[in-house]
Amino acid sequence: METEYQLKTEGSNVAGPRYVRPIQISLRLLSLFTTLAATIVMALSKETSIIPLVLSPLLPPIQVVAPAKYHYSSAFVYFVVVNAIACGYAAVSLITGCSKKASMSQNFMAALCIIDVIMAALVSTGTGAAAAIGVVGMKGNSHLNWNRICNHFGRFCSQVAAAIGVSIIGILAFLLLALVSIAALRKRSR
Repeated sequence: METEYQLKTEGSNVAGPRYVRPIQISLRLLSLFTTLAATIVMALSKETSIIPLVLSPLLPPIQVVAPAKYHYSSAFVYFVVVNAIACGYAAVSLITGCSKKASMSQNFMAALCIIDVIMAALVSTGTGAAAAIGVVGMKGNSHLNWNRICNHFGRFCSQVAAAIGVSIIGILAFLLLALVSIAALRKRSR
């Protein structure tokens, strides 16, 4: 006759680190690559365009060469910085999480879970800031007399949108990592 302790131990082995670990490694790789891609795409986003500038309705428009680069907006710079931080963390956590000793420690898993949530929140703030500026770039703001720029800088705006989209996938990967870690910790504590 099996005791209650044996049943709990066998149940936790079935859904234990053997199945959780490959999922965590896959999600850490996903978060690493998505935050790296978002950082690179945003950092390399630039475009130069010729924009007609109307000074007076009586005069013909003046053609002005105008560049668009990510570092002209503090929100885009913040986006690059937080994604780079999250990418660095994902790399370090992937390396340390692959060691058998570290991945077996409950305290280590709890710390990774907490930091995964922090990284998701951090990348969310950068993504939200970049998305807000992106919407202003796409639609403008008539109340503040800000014109839209995406009609002049289409490639730049597409790169910004792609970086934001990839970053959202990274946020989801960090959140899924936290959920998987919580589930693993919960099964271990039973």
